Amino acid sequence: EYRLSCTEEAKKIVDRLTLEQKVWLMSGNIDITSLGGMNVDFSGKENTLIIRHRDTPGMIALVTGALASRQMNIATMQVFRRDAGAEAIMVLELDTPLTPELLTELRQLHDVMDATFLARRDD
Repeated sequence: EYRLSCTEEAKKIVDRLTLEQKVWLMSGNIDITSLGGMNVDFSGKENTLIIRHRDTPGMIALVTGALASRQMNIATMQVFRRDAGAEAIMVLELDTPLTPELLTELRQLHDVMDATFLARRDD
């Protein structure tokens, strides 16, 4: 979900877009408040990595280790979960863009359900 001021017809159109399309389309700041029915809170304004995963010990270390091994710096990080051991979402804002190869590698990690990268827009 997101906060958006527009007509109902425009909102219906925006609701059909993917998250990447919504971030690309909208100018100014947006707040992403829900993903897959889970409450989250981030803007997607910076280079943003979103990982949906199972809440298991070491998951944060696997992801941050993959980034560190490529000299990628994390500007901010938040983790949201439903319950211990259940679905969780990790949101990392990065100083540099993520490569498609690393995104593929992250998607293949055990207990990762999905990974999405939103590139920073400089406009």
